Amino acid sequence: MYVPDYLRLSMEQVDDKLANMQEEDPISAKLLIEVDYAFHSNDANYDGGLSFIDRIFEKIGHFHPHWNVNEIKQQIMTADDRENEYVDRIIAMFDRPGMKEYYGL
Repeated sequence: MYVPDYLRLSMEQVDDKLANMQEEDPISAKLLIEVDYAFHSNDANYDGGLSFIDRIFEKIGHFHPHWNVNEIKQQIMTADDRENEYVDRIIAMFDRPGMKEYYGL
């Protein structure tokens, strides 16, 4: 598993978190990891969270033609601290303004 424990929320926890968000609250990459975990962690192809990389690429990859999804996944899988590498990579994937909002909840 590449998703750190503190980001492994249940659907109920995510629903509560989203219900309590204010409209002006920014969407964070970590929130997107929590949502993805809650709704996809039981998918057969979840692969410890690596399938989120595919979903991100599918949705916003056309804005980043230089991305190599297999290379990103390989770097996560071989990192000394895989959980931090996973989170850092996802944060970096959403670093351009508007990408989190474009990806959506």
